[in-house]
Amino acid sequence: MAKRKPAKKNATKKTKTSKASRKKPSRKPRKRARPKRWQDRTEKEWEAWGKDLGKRIEKHGSRAERVAKRWWYRTFGPIGPLLESIIGIFFMGLATLIMGWLNYVLLSVFVSKVVMFLQIHLGIFFLMMLLLNYSKYFRIAVPKTEWILRPVETAAGISVILWVISWAVVMSPTYPSISVIQALASHILTNVIGIFFALLVLAYFIALIIRIGIVNGGGAR
Repeated sequence: MAKRKPAKKNATKKTKTSKASRKKPSRKPRKRARPKRWQDRTEKEWEAWGKDLGKRIEKHGSRAERVAKRWWYRTFGPIGPLLESIIGIFFMGLATLIMGWLNYVLLSVFVSKVVMFLQIHLGIFFLMMLLLNYSKYFRIAVPKTEWILRPVETAAGISVILWVISWAVVMSPTYPSISVIQALASHILTNVIGIFFALLVLAYFIALIIRIGIVNGGGAR
């Protein structure tokens, strides 16, 4: 039998070199693009700074409002809420007159209905202003009454908002033809007083739960 010739060393070298040549060159990792900076801050840093600035402005604004309210009530005493309500209803009546004058040019049926609505219900708006302003006055003068007066403010405010929105929906020229919305708006308009008392009961219920929880938490400590 013929003997096999041994494989040449050069062949093995060639195969090794060919395998080595087939290997892909290693790619260098790409450097991540640095976030753009403006005035030594990135976009996220500016966004966080803007949110923080907004919170601080809101905090200072509410504090300034409380200081102004205290100064007003301390200066004028129990007459302060009455004066505040008179000033508020005066500007509301003035705005109603301006809207009426402008409507002579616009000739809008909806605007005329809005003016008529405000003129008819100025007394109700004045009573609401009195209620809310005197509630704020007593909350500032006697802080312990806050949990008693806050539900009244909440229920009254929500009721007025629902009442005005329902009236606007009914009187709008683009009155929706959906029967559910029609029925809901009409129900709110005809039962706004009942809705107020229902919201008042709910608000007092929530206030009592919160107060009981605070008292129990304070006693546990």
